Amino acid sequence: MKKNLISILFLTSGICFGQEPNCVYLASDVYPGSYGALPNLVTPYNGALYFSATGNAQGVELWKFENGVSTMVADINPGLGGSMPNELTVMGSKLYFSATTPATGIELYQYDGISVTLAANIYPGPTGSFINQLTVIGTELHFVANDGVNGVEPYKYNGVVASLVADLNPGSASSGPQEIQAFGGDIYYRASSDATGMELWKYDGVSATVFDLYPGIQTSDIGELTAITSHLCFRATDGVLGYELWTYDGTTLVNLNANPAGDFTPWELTAVGPTLYCRGFTASTGYELWKFDGTSASLVMDIRPGMANSNPNNLTNVDGTQLAFAANNGTVGNELWWHDGSSTFLVADILPGSSGSMPAPSFDKFAVIGTNIFFVAGNALTGNEVWRYDGTSTYVGKNVYPGVTGSTPNGLKPIGNIVYFQADNGTNGGELYAWNIDADLTDSISVTTCSSFTSPNGTLYSADGVYDFVDVIPSVICPGCDSLITVNLTITAQPESFFDIVACNDYTTPGGAFYGTTGTYIITEIIPSISCPSVDSIINIDLEIIDNISTAVVVFSGVILSQQSGANYQWLDCNAGMAVIPGQTDQDFLPLVDGNYACQVSIGTCVDTTNCNFVESTFGVGLKNNSLLEMKIYPNPVSNLLTIELSSDIKSTIQISDNLGNILSKVNGDSKIVELDISKFAVGIYYIQVSTADKVFVQKLFKE
Repeated sequence: MKKNLISILFLTSGICFGQEPNCVYLASDVYPGSYGALPNLVTPYNGALYFSATGNAQGVELWKFENGVSTMVADINPGLGGSMPNELTVMGSKLYFSATTPATGIELYQYDGISVTLAANIYPGPTGSFINQLTVIGTELHFVANDGVNGVEPYKYNGVVASLVADLNPGSASSGPQEIQAFGGDIYYRASSDATGMELWKYDGVSATVFDLYPGIQTSDIGELTAITSHLCFRATDGVLGYELWTYDGTTLVNLNANPAGDFTPWELTAVGPTLYCRGFTASTGYELWKFDGTSASLVMDIRPGMANSNPNNLTNVDGTQLAFAANNGTVGNELWWHDGSSTFLVADILPGSSGSMPAPSFDKFAVIGTNIFFVAGNALTGNEVWRYDGTSTYVGKNVYPGVTGSTPNGLKPIGNIVYFQADNGTNGGELYAWNIDADLTDSISVTTCSSFTSPNGTLYSADGVYDFVDVIPSVICPGCDSLITVNLTITAQPESFFDIVACNDYTTPGGAFYGTTGTYIITEIIPSISCPSVDSIINIDLEIIDNISTAVVVFSGVILSQQSGANYQWLDCNAGMAVIPGQTDQDFLPLVDGNYACQVSIGTCVDTTNCNFVESTFGVGLKNNSLLEMKIYPNPVSNLLTIELSSDIKSTIQISDNLGNILSKVNGDSKIVELDISKFAVGIYYIQVSTADKVFVQKLFKE
C-alpha cells in the first residue's frame, strides 16, 4: 500500500507585504459601517478580551471578543447614552470597572463572567462618586472616590465591601489623591490638604502620614510616583532647589539635586529593573536622558549635543534591562532609540530628514512582547501606522489605511503574542485590529487516500496517480492574507497488505477469526481500511501456530546446546544475574569458563528461557589448557575425509558427537596426522573433541 505526504505551506501574499511576521488584520468590526466602535481599554479576562466600545443601537458599553466574535456583555445604561465603562481592571476572579447610569452616576461595577452588577455604591443616588484610578495592590482594589461627605479621598475594596482608607484632608474638602503607588509594603499618594498643599502621603494599612517636602501650605507639586527595586522616586520642589528628582528608600527622603543651577524637572519616570530613567533638564544639555541607579543620578547621553533638547519620550521598559524610547538628535527628528544598559543608539530613521516619524509625545507608550517593540510611526509612504522593531530590523506591519493618510492607531495592548489596537482603515471607522507576531503560516499534513481528494481550493482529484500543485486560499489565522498551499498528492488503488506471523498457541486475525490449533494457515481477509476511510483493505496472512518452545538443552564436552531448532537464541550467564553474553546467539555455546548458563529462545513473538545448566569448560586451566595454534582440523565444512593435524607425534583420542551429545565415532591415534572418513555422516552440525594427555580441544564441525 502506497503512502504519501501532503505538505501545506501557508505563506503571506502581497496583502501582508510578503513578510510572514506581519500578520496584521481587522480582528472585529464591532460597529459595522463607517462610524466605528472605537474600542478602547482592551483587557484580558477569563480567556477573552474585554473593552469599551460603541454598538449600533447603544452608547459606549462593555464588550467581549472571543473566538473571533465580538458581543456586548451588558447594556448597563440602555439607549444611546451608554454607561461609559472605564479603567477595566482584573482582581481575583472578577473584572472591575467604573460605569455610569442615571440611577447611580459613576460607580464601581463588577463582572464575574456571567453578569454585571454594582460592586460598590460609594455615593448613593444619581450623583455618583466619580470613582477612578483603579489599582490592584495585593488582594485589594484601591481607587479614588467622593462619597459626598468627605470629598475626593482614597478608598479600597476587598471584594465584599468598600471603605475609606483615610480622610487625608479632613472634612468635606477633597485631598484629590492621584498616582496610587505601592512600595515597601505601603501605599503612596500624591494628595493635597489645606495645611500642607500637594505633598507625598503614605498609608501603612492603619493610618496615613504626610511628607511635607515644601513646608507650610505651599505645594511641592509632587508627581510621577515610580517605584524601582530599592526606592520610590518622584518629582517635587522644596521651594529652595526647584523641581528635582527625589527618592525615598522607606526611611530617608533625598533630593538628588541633579541640576544645582535650576529646575531639573524630570518627566516620564520609568522603572527598568533596579534603575530609574527619566527626561531631565540642565542648562548645558537641555532635556536629555538621565538615570538613577539606586545611588546617584547621571546623564545617560547628550543625544542632541549642546543646549538644545532631544526630548526623550515614550520611555518604555523592554525586559527589565533595556529601555526603548523616542528622541530627536537634531538631524533625524523624533525617531526610535535604544539603551541596552551600557550603550545608547538610534534604531532607525523611519522618516528620513529632520521631521521625525513619531508623534511627540505620543499618548501611548510603546507595546512590548519579549524584546519586540511596537509603536506608532509614519513615513512618506504610509502615514501613521503600527511599526515593529524585532531587535534586528524595523518595519511597518500593514498600511491599514492605504496611502499616506494613516490609520491613526492607538491603545496598543500586548496580550500573549498579539498586539491589539484601534485603527481606522477609512471604510470601517475605528475598529479592533490585531498583529499576531507568531502567526505560523506554514503547516503540513500526512494523507493517504484510495479514493477522490478535494484540494483546499475545491478542486477534485479522483484518478489514481501522483499530483503536485499549489492552491491559493484565504488564510484562517491571518484574515486578509492569502495562504499558498503546496500539495503533493498520491491516489492509490485498493490497499493490500501481506504478513508473515508466528504465534504461540493461538491467534485472532484482524477480521476476528480465531485459530487455536498448531499448524500452518494461509488466510485472506477483507476489512475496512484505516488509512483509506470508506475503502476496504485486503489482508493476506501466512500464519504458523506453534505449541510451545522447547526449553531442553544438552551438555557435553564443554558444549551446551539448545534442542529447539529454527529459532533465535541468546545465551545468558546465570552466575551474573542472567546477564546477556555478547555475541553468543548460536544454537550452541562453548563457554570459556566453568559456570551455569541458560538460553533465551524465541520464534516470532514466542519467547521462553531454558533452565540454568552447569557446563565444565574445555577452555579452562591445567589439563584443559587449549591452544588453537597447536592443531588444525580441515576442511571445515567437510564432505568425506577429515584431517586432524597435531603439533607432533603424540597419543590422542578423537571423538565426534551429534547435537544430542551421542558419540558417533571414537578413535585413538599416536601420530601427528590423523584422518577420519565421515562420508556416511548425514549433513548437519557435529562436534569434534581431541584429547591428549594434558589438553582437550572441542570444535564445531559442519558436514556437507
